[in-house]
Amino acid sequence: TFLQRAGFDADGLWRELLEARRRSFLSTCTTGREDTSLQAAGLESQHAYSVLDALHVGGGAAGPRVRLLKVRNPQGERSWTGAWSRGSDYWTPRLRRQAGYEDDEGVFFIAFEDFQRLFDHCTICRVLGVDWVEIV
Repeated sequence: TFLQRAGFDADGLWRELLEARRRSFLSTCTTGREDTSLQAAGLESQHAYSVLDALHVGGGAAGPRVRLLKVRNPQGERSWTGAWSRGSDYWTPRLRRQAGYEDDEGVFFIAFEDFQRLFDHCTICRVLGVDWVEIV
């Protein structure tokens, strides 16, 4: 899915990411352009990341529900510095527990809206079981 294309269906991608996590499919995302704003936000230009989880946090007394992605930079050298990053004021102890937040090097959470703005591509690899058969 190319996030910057005209007609991009963000809600459709969110549903696909939730289903991918439910079925333990592999997901990746990339920043495909040279952009100093990416580096200023702690992201690498022209770089691939793993999407580890798609989840909702908040709701009720914790405020509105927020769509978050848990992303991993395999190099672990830089990490997102915006909203929902390690030092973000958005995190409360309750929301950290709800998200299963751990302080892992190279792993960060990013709001789905920021993800759409900063990343260019998302791929979901549908891993099929050994019982799958293709009929041609």
